[in-house]
Amino acid sequence: MRLFQSKAKSHEDILDTTLYTLPKTKDPITWADSLEGVLITGSTGSGKTSGAGKHIAKAILKNKFGMCILCSKKNERENWIKLIEKHAPERMKDVVVFNKDSGLHFNFLEYEMTRTGEGSGEVLNAIEALIGLNDLNRVYLSGGASGKDERFWDLSLRRLISRSISTLRKTGEEISIVNMRRLVTDSFKANEADHYQTLEHQSMNENIDPAKRQKTIEELDNWVASNYFLRVLLSISALDEDEIHLLMNYWLREFPKIGEHASSIIIVSFMGIVEPFLNNGILKDHFSFGLSEELTPENSYQKNSIIIIDFPVKEFGIAAIYAAMIYKTTFQAAMERRTWGKTKQNHVVVGFDQRV
Repeated sequence: MRLFQSKAKSHEDILDTTLYTLPKTKDPITWADSLEGVLITGSTGSGKTSGAGKHIAKAILKNKFGMCILCSKKNERENWIKLIEKHAPERMKDVVVFNKDSGLHFNFLEYEMTRTGEGSGEVLNAIEALIGLNDLNRVYLSGGASGKDERFWDLSLRRLISRSISTLRKTGEEISIVNMRRLVTDSFKANEADHYQTLEHQSMNENIDPAKRQKTIEELDNWVASNYFLRVLLSISALDEDEIHLLMNYWLREFPKIGEHASSIIIVSFMGIVEPFLNNGILKDHFSFGLSEELTPENSYQKNSIIIIDFPVKEFGIAAIYAAMIYKTTFQAAMERRTWGKTKQNHVVVGFDQRV
């Protein structure tokens, strides 16, 4: 029997604990201080990473922080692995390297639609993720934001993205850049919806010439076989009649009838967003489809994962900026959503020597 029972540390006690001491001083940096962020500035070659950054990194590793590390230089991943092996070798089991050779995938749209939490599956969140990439592309290419005259096109673009995501989700198709592009590309334009309706009526009309009817059926079958959009629409379940009506009305009436010029502008805008994910490269190979469990952001505080995003800006250029933005913004949102107290969770660090 013990007369004095040890008391478990409260959140306040942990936050007041010293995480590290500033070199050559006695100034303590507590866990609470670390949660407010650390900014290290200095000229090129002044030792920001190798000095202060390394000192902080060792403390964070030893205290089992989860981490999201964005690599801007080619040798950063290697340097981090060496640092972990030397100062916290027991943490090597927590390391997840996401790079060109990892074989891992992070379809951010699929993650947003299937993640845990009450807000999972909100189409608006997936739309904002894509629009954010569109804004990034505008700023990067033109150095400015859109004007008021583009508001109509932005709203039309959002509607196209919304209906595309909802349609894919309704049919159980993977919500990915690739599938959205296939859906939009194959969708009805101009009078195609009317033509398809005419063919459908003829194929079911037993009073017309049998040869003509058979030819119509074959034409329909060939059209469906070669058209992803038609196959998706024909597989929609009628469980939610209101949503089905909304989707069908858009694809069969609203979008085809807005005019060839208007629809072409909207499609061009949409293609501008998805184009980086269609060309051969890291975005197509690693961010356009698939969702590897190892890259789930929540692993950083549930499993102490050290997730290294190894697509250096110096090597991959604008594609690396896209990659860093996609994962970083998704990761930060996941950290802000977590609820303390229900399950054991660990502190998390985002960043390190980032240039995005």
